[in-house]
Amino acid sequence: ESSPVWSNDGSKIAFLSDRHGSHDVFIISVNGGEAKRLTHQSANDIPLSFSPDDSKIYFSSARAGSKESSAFPTRGMPQLFSVSVNGGNDVLEISLPVFDLSISKDGKKFIYHDKKGYENDWRKHQTSSVARDIWEYLPEEKKFNKISTFAGEDRSPVFSVDETAIYYLSEKSGSFNVWKKESSGSEKQITKFDTHPVRFLSSSRNGTLCFSYNGQIYTMKEGADPQKLYIFSPKEIKDHDMRQ
Repeated sequence: ESSPVWSNDGSKIAFLSDRHGSHDVFIISVNGGEAKRLTHQSANDIPLSFSPDDSKIYFSSARAGSKESSAFPTRGMPQLFSVSVNGGNDVLEISLPVFDLSISKDGKKFIYHDKKGYENDWRKHQTSSVARDIWEYLPEEKKFNKISTFAGEDRSPVFSVDETAIYYLSEKSGSFNVWKKESSGSEKQITKFDTHPVRFLSSSRNGTLCFSYNGQIYTMKEGADPQKLYIFSPKEIKDHDMRQ
């Protein structure tokens, strides 16, 4: 069980579980209780995001795509689907690989990074033709716009609070760091790490960025220094208190 995703109202969590064999999407209250299975396909389903109104969950899955798509559905090149939080039929949304999906508050803009080939996710400093890029998708128009221009890796976009800019990870500075791109096109580097890559970028509703660096979790607000989070299990808390 992994890949947890918060609902926008903070009351539920979607996650994947292989309790029935393949990875399926489940939903559960943040207070615990019985988890409800939402998908029932033999392909692996990985939840990515709730819709803005929390009525459905978007997930990636390597199933048969649309007849118009030339992409072959393999595990490494999944498509984007959605399913109601009440269960029911799955809906194919985008017949291309979609990763680290973020959705605007009005649901009219999707941003994500793509995948064009089978390069290892953890490879550093690659500038090949399959380097990942940031894309915008307008579902009402069914239109795609490429946002990033760097020849290397760009990943994990999230909206700013007012949605006039995006934050994302890029190797422009050598190692992965957080960058910001305004709607005007201007860009600036937000974090200044130079030894290890920044990974797994996300953002809260109040604009607090969260990411991992060198095996630790950090949060930060733009203009302030990153703050390392200290996370303890119950046993670690007990041992920590005894050491004090």
